[in-house]
This record gives sequence, C-alpha cells and structure tokens, in this order.
Amino acid sequence: MRKPWIKRFILCVVAMAFCLFADCGLDLSLFSDSSIQEAQIDMVYFFQLILRYGLYINVYLILSLVPFTIGYCEEKNDGVYPYAVSRIGYGKYTAVTFLRGTIGAGLAAGLGFLLFTICLSFFKIPFFNVNAVNAGSWIQGAFGELLARKQFGAYLISIMICMIAGHAFWAGVVLCFSTMAANVQVIMVSGLVLSYVVNSVGEILNIPVQFRLDHLFHAQSKFGGPLMSLLVPLAVMFLGLICFGVLFFYRIKKECGKKVHL
Repeated sequence: MRKPWIKRFILCVVAMAFCLFADCGLDLSLFSDSSIQEAQIDMVYFFQLILRYGLYINVYLILSLVPFTIGYCEEKNDGVYPYAVSRIGYGKYTAVTFLRGTIGAGLAAGLGFLLFTICLSFFKIPFFNVNAVNAGSWIQGAFGELLARKQFGAYLISIMICMIAGHAFWAGVVLCFSTMAANVQVIMVSGLVLSYVVNSVGEILNIPVQFRLDHLFHAQSKFGGPLMSLLVPLAVMFLGLICFGVLFFYRIKKECGKKVHL
C-alpha cells in the first residue's frame, strides 16, 4: 500500500511546483538574465504575485488531497474500512487516517512551494532586492520585518508554514465531507469549492481582510510582528483540526457502528 502513496505524493509535489510556475510563467518569459537585473526583479516579487493574484495555486487544494485522501475514499467505496476499524478500533483508525490525510496534504503543499523556489533560483534571480519598485510594499507585509533584517530563510519558512497550515486545515474539512459523500471526484473538489464559498461570504460580510482564511493561509495577514503573524494561522489550523477530527471520528463511528462490533 505504501508505493502508490509515495508515487502519488512525489507526483503531487512536482505538479504543485508546475502550478506555481504557471502562475508566474508569463512574467518569467518576459525576462532574460540581464533584463531581470535591470528590472530589479526578485524572488519575493514572484512569491507575492502567486500568493496575492495566483489562479493555478488554487489547484493546490485539489492536488494536496491526492496522496492520502484518495486512499481513504477508495477504502470507503470498496467497503474495506469497516474491517480495518474492527481490527484496530475507531480511535486508532480515525486518528491515523485523519493525521495522515491532513499532515500529508500540508507537507505536499510545503514541499511543492520549496521545489518551486529551488527551480526559480536557477533563473539567477536574487531572493530580495531592496531597490526593487515594490520592495517597500513587501517590507510592510506580514513577514516584511524578516526581509528588512535579511532573514531570507526565515521568510521562506514562514510562508511555507502558512501554506502547510492552510492545506492541512482544508484537508480536514474534506475528510469530514468525505464521510457524507461517495463520489471521489466530488470529494476532491469540495475543498476548493468550500474555500471559495467561505472567502466569498467573507467579502460579502465585509470581514476585515486579515481575518479571511485565504489571506491568513497565504501569508498575507499581519498581526503585529512576524511571530504573531505565524502563530495566528497555526492556531486557526489546530482549532479547526481538533473540531474536524472529532466530527470525523463520530461520523466513522456512526457509519461503522452497525457493521462492526468492538
């Protein structure tokens, strides 16, 4: 059972990196090595371009579910998971399935972004150019203090952690939804659809931008310093996963209760 998951995981990470390149591909195609220096373009410019205005990055919410959530859906549709529950119990089965799905989705998203960054470095683009046109705007952002202090590694890790938190959060939502739906395709796109609905409701209700989940998990919400800006999305993720995990447990127990006797 491990090999399909490993292959899916690797393919998803690569596909995620391609999605990010698709979001900034036009800008990259317009610049040669010399014009990049003349235009004072840096990696942070591409990061912000993707996180603020990217379209293909939304596909992340589907791709991040492929390695492990599909496996659970297959077990469910094949009628295998009641047998697994009878062997190891509700608690262990739901904990392993839920943690594997959420952590796997988060790691896939984080590694996809890291792979994109590594590939972007081959274009000989500086990480941050303080003389760039938008440099002042980036420094005013959620983790701008790290750029000002030239802590570029911490800046990159902070963005990755926010993305990991966001995709783990939505993977938890999808796993809960999967207990109420049978069609795998519907389950896989549910995270993208639900996130769009939540973000649209936030816009309609005029919820402050920094409190909206799309900004929060795309490292765009600033709460004081960099540490607080990192702790808030992590706190939202943990609170959400606790609620989703409990709901997932009771849904599994309800579905298997009549079939499995522990």
